[in-house]
Amino acid sequence: GKGSLAFDRAADFAILPFRRNVQVSDEGDYVSFETFPTSCHGRAMYQFKEMWIEDNSLFISQNIRNVGTKALDLTEFNHNFMCFDGQKVDSSYKLVTGYKPIVDVRRGMIGVETDGIRLIEMDAPTASAACKIDGFEGMPNSFWQVKNDKTKTAVDIAEDFPCARSYNWFCDQAFCCETFCDASLEPGEELSFTRQYTFHEL
Repeated sequence: GKGSLAFDRAADFAILPFRRNVQVSDEGDYVSFETFPTSCHGRAMYQFKEMWIEDNSLFISQNIRNVGTKALDLTEFNHNFMCFDGQKVDSSYKLVTGYKPIVDVRRGMIGVETDGIRLIEMDAPTASAACKIDGFEGMPNSFWQVKNDKTKTAVDIAEDFPCARSYNWFCDQAFCCETFCDASLEPGEELSFTRQYTFHEL
């Protein structure tokens, strides 16, 4: 259109990375990432992320702050790639949701149980499966578990925020469960939230 610049996909474009400060403990059981904002047309965000280990638990905590002049419409999630002792992803894996799941299968075949889901069969063309899960609405936080019947191992995931969306996908190597945090912020607003992963035997 008038006044627009042509975009050349083959051209090189300069990228200025965000300024970041990373700290790692001497013991290797704590790391933090502080990302400083750069304004882009009135949008700017400060982020401080910490990760640490206590016994058999991994904690991931974040603080984000809208330091710009415009609203930020954000969601945040972790991919959570799970695989226990190299056990191929099959129906021995179960996602326990802690509520009766309402499942919208996107590809593959998913078994729905009263408290969770299991992978039944992959979609052949993509060698994967995927589904969206509802049923968590109105819960102030979330607790769920990924477990494996063959290895008798599990990871419990506790999140101190309401789930905004749940999407899950699976392939031979990964049982991936994603819960999304609504991180939308008006100028001056901030949000802190934490995920705790506890690994244990069944």
